[in-house]
Amino acid sequence: MSARRRLDWLGLTPEPERELPAAVAALRVASGAASGTASGAGHTSSAARAELAAAERRRVERLVLRGNRHSWLRYLAEVTALVTAVAARTVRSGDGQGDCDGQGDSQGHGEGQGHGEGRAQGQFQGQGRAQGQVPNQSRDPDAVKKSPPPPPEDHAAALLAAEVVLDHHHMLIGLPGAGYGRTSGDRAALERAVRTLRTQHPRTGESR
Repeated sequence: MSARRRLDWLGLTPEPERELPAAVAALRVASGAASGTASGAGHTSSAARAELAAAERRRVERLVLRGNRHSWLRYLAEVTALVTAVAARTVRSGDGQGDCDGQGDSQGHGEGQGHGEGRAQGQFQGQGRAQGQVPNQSRDPDAVKKSPPPPPEDHAAALLAAEVVLDHHHMLIGLPGAGYGRTSGDRAALERAVRTLRTQHPRTGESR
């Protein structure tokens, strides 16, 4: 019974295993570009991107074949951090709806998820300030210096990853254990990120 319960999480992995590697690899490249590192998008060839996607796929396969529920959820928390970073950049650029107020309130709900989750849950904290709500200047459009928005491909990768992980986390409610409760903070972060990202990259014929 206990062994069967420990393997229940594998029933939720097929879609993430299929959909996430390429999207997550793209988000890692985008993260490098946003931070100005040499691994950024401007320095990454098509061949290098393909290799990054293949490496991400191997990592996911190792997690599914050799990992456990906790290591799997830590990986998804890492993906959540990448997604919310793109959504936060969207808000700072002024392209999103700013649907991220109170994101910091979800911080700490993902106990035991690893350091990546804490970063994900705090990604949007203080977005009102990021949108230029400076005292005595908030009504002056020239007072706000907007950052450039993420490129469309980053939006698409972030939205895909967000929807896949959010679907996964919703389905955790049907499994034994504390997984659903532990991912409550990430679910809140992902829901806000999806709303922000959909304003710029709506999915046509979406079924989610």
